[in-house]
Amino acid sequence: MSAFNVQIERAPFGVLSENGFDAQVDKFQLTGTLPGRTQPALVAVVCPLGATLLSLLVPDEDGKMDDVTLGFDTLSEYQHQDSYIGATIGRVASRIAGNQFQLDNVTYKLAGNSGGSHLHGGIRGFDKRLWSADVGKDSVTFSYLSPNGEEGYPGDVMAQVTYRLVRHEGLAALSLQYRGLAGAATPLSMTNHAYFNLAGHESGEKGLLQHDITIRADKKLVLEGGLANGQMVNASGAPGGGWPQGALPDVMAANGGEIDDVFVLPTDGGLDMKTAATLTHAGSGRRLTVFTDQPALVVYTANHLPAAPGGLPGRGGARYQRHGSIALETSAFPNAVNVPSFPSVTLRPGNVYEHRCVYQFGIGAR
Repeated sequence: MSAFNVQIERAPFGVLSENGFDAQVDKFQLTGTLPGRTQPALVAVVCPLGATLLSLLVPDEDGKMDDVTLGFDTLSEYQHQDSYIGATIGRVASRIAGNQFQLDNVTYKLAGNSGGSHLHGGIRGFDKRLWSADVGKDSVTFSYLSPNGEEGYPGDVMAQVTYRLVRHEGLAALSLQYRGLAGAATPLSMTNHAYFNLAGHESGEKGLLQHDITIRADKKLVLEGGLANGQMVNASGAPGGGWPQGALPDVMAANGGEIDDVFVLPTDGGLDMKTAATLTHAGSGRRLTVFTDQPALVVYTANHLPAAPGGLPGRGGARYQRHGSIALETSAFPNAVNVPSFPSVTLRPGNVYEHRCVYQFGIGAR
């Protein structure tokens, strides 16, 4: 990766009132411009409540900038949402079966927030916490100290996520780098829950179904009631396997009409970063390629947002509806704390949790 010209602006976003105290919350706009250009190649806006990606503006083939992620206008809307839009997820992303796990012969009971499972860190996971912010030359780093016992997890954890604008293989990209340290053995597996629509955040199901997708995975995890059980099947759902690819409506149809699956990514012969998925929208010419060093990609087509004609009120008067956006979440295998065959997500004192994800933007298919 090589840096390009990045400017960072800080502005008030709102006041967070909690336990009798008021905290001023700012937002940070990162604007990246390629050498010799005046128009931005990428604009990202982030804030410390939930270490959240508020918006991501990307040019189309004619240079028109559009926001390609879902979001809200006010801090209060982020504080009270329950869809994790744009937020950093932790301590452990996705579902943990039975609201519990065993570690070093001790059983830990977690906060239940999704029937019989613990989802995305619990009732008040990382997405609802106020992180501290540190501004760098081309990045903003958010840090949060999660205390022992929070949501039932053992040990203190210092978690960080850095949003950085970079050039990845010559193209503008948003890099997310996660780090974590633990005071005692504890599971840690973070991700980001941005919802994408390259036709524009407000274009809804009509815009999303105009996309093509390639998911670079031969296998996906078997989910029972949304919970990974250690088994895998062919990713395409057809005999012989093969990568899910083609028109997004066709890929959705092959996965039961909508996607909420955990795809197993290749190791690429031991290479650190690999391509996880590519999403393209012919109407705008935009292309999004996801790179990661993680073993899994959760693909989710906003199946639990309200159905038309209603919707969740969003940025600028938009109505966010079911199947009107797609999340591409890089992570460890869900429920790994309860599935011995999965790679461990336990972080022990003296070790460092690291996770990298790059959202790269270009024009046209490649």
